[in-house]
Amino acid sequence: MSEIHGIVLYDIELDECLNGVWTNQHNEGVICNEIAKRTNPSEKNNDDEIAGFYKSTYIEFDNNIHNGTLTIEPFEGGYSFLWKYENGNTFKGKGYRMNTRQIAVHYSMD
Repeated sequence: MSEIHGIVLYDIELDECLNGVWTNQHNEGVICNEIAKRTNPSEKNNDDEIAGFYKSTYIEFDNNIHNGTLTIEPFEGGYSFLWKYENGNTFKGKGYRMNTRQIAVHYSMD
């Protein structure tokens, strides 16, 4: 399989969850879902409310479900994302705020 590139658009929910829709070049335009829930809500940094560690679940277009982790770290102007799943898939991405309640992320997997 060739390198995968895709996008995720997250809504930043008031309960600190990230509710995402994603697609990539292999999905042929089909939109799929992901939910990420902070593992320790008390770690929230008021200056940067989305940086931290999350449990993440994504659903593929064929309805396979995968559980794993998501780590978000700030960098100048945006955020780095690292997803690691129990099926061995690892994705890396860069994200940027669209507004106060959304973030758009480009990701890749080799």
